Amino acid sequence: MKILIADDEALVRQSIRLFLVNLGIQKEDITEASNGLMMLDAVKSGRLDLALVDIRMPAMDGLSAIRQAQLLSPYTKYYILSGFDDFKYAQEAIRLGVCDYILKPVKPIVIEEILEKTISCLEQEKALLLKDLMLCTTALFT
Repeated sequence: MKILIADDEALVRQSIRLFLVNLGIQKEDITEASNGLMMLDAVKSGRLDLALVDIRMPAMDGLSAIRQAQLLSPYTKYYILSGFDDFKYAQEAIRLGVCDYILKPVKPIVIEEILEKTISCLEQEKALLLKDLMLCTTALFT
């Protein structure tokens, strides 16, 4: 599983990275970005399964970055991480179709739940693709 942590606070990124590694994610499968522009570069450079994105970052805020990243990587699961319990941020996140809006500080159990949801979703998508592939293969050879 490829994961992006986009947050302007290095300590937050390091903490989340440590949580993920403790849950069995390989270090090389975790990418970090300290602002929205770096986040977009990361999305452009490879397929990501999960993106944990702060709202307030320099250069480009998280909501704007997600809006653009979804065009580049529509299958990535996006989660907002925010220190702001602001309804208008949550409302915009819902409009963008993010998976959840999580308040900081993020607890390890929340990261574990996000991973479990993402893995489950990816497995369901894989099963559907395999089913479609089998149907296409059957149609070709009958």
